[in-house]
Amino acid sequence: MSPSVLGDGSAWDELTPDLDLVVVEALKSLTQTLNHNNTISAGYEKDQVVRCLLALHDAGLPMDGTAMEGWALAHGWSGRNPERLARYVEVINAGRRPRHHGSLGPEYIATIRRRAADNT
Repeated sequence: MSPSVLGDGSAWDELTPDLDLVVVEALKSLTQTLNHNNTISAGYEKDQVVRCLLALHDAGLPMDGTAMEGWALAHGWSGRNPERLARYVEVINAGRRPRHHGSLGPEYIATIRRRAADNT
């Protein structure tokens, strides 16, 4: 007996959009930097996430909160952190800049772009 698709299967036709390779490299970097036992809604972890997302946004890179949340879930982010990541993306895409300490300069994006190019 083999499984059969219920309905017309159209729910599977619309896949999550692909993430820009530079955004994926930034997410990989964040994943290695963060203490995943802590929340990203405060402290060092929040600063790291917000700085990274603002640098991506300011460089004009497209960010999809839902796709980034899915990526985070698939790569070991736990608790509510993937959801919070998606929320930060929504807020930043709407033109707001969450409170944080410090910033990442253009050299950060240049480094991430090089890594993304090396991995293709």
